Amino acid sequence: MSVLADIHRCEQRSAELFAAALSPGVSLTNAQYRVLDAVLQAKGKPSQTGVVEVTRIDRSTLADIVRRLVSRRLLVRKRNKADARAYELDLTDEGRKAHQAGKIATEQAESALLDCLSIANRAALRNLLASVARD
Repeated sequence: MSVLADIHRCEQRSAELFAAALSPGVSLTNAQYRVLDAVLQAKGKPSQTGVVEVTRIDRSTLADIVRRLVSRRLLVRKRNKADARAYELDLTDEGRKAHQAGKIATEQAESALLDCLSIANRAALRNLLASVARD
């Protein structure tokens, strides 16, 4: 099997574990959680471009994710007063609850995914993945 196939399977497995770890009634994908997390962690109200830079999700995919999160009332999107071309993003109260559920699910999914590795190998894997993911 190729490295790309292994990476793809790991992504599939992580998505399965994330979905299984979510609280009943919470519907959220890992990518949606990453967007909510980027907005929450930002100083102030970030632009969609700022979220693209942090998450590395391409612009069109991010725009679709934002539309879905806005329609579900997890995010609010407003024009930036200083730059009418840009949108500011902020979490709603429901978005904060979804973020918390996603955070817990992420922690549980990562633990389950990496459970087969020693602590040293977990650290090594994280370092290797970070190296591969860098531009």
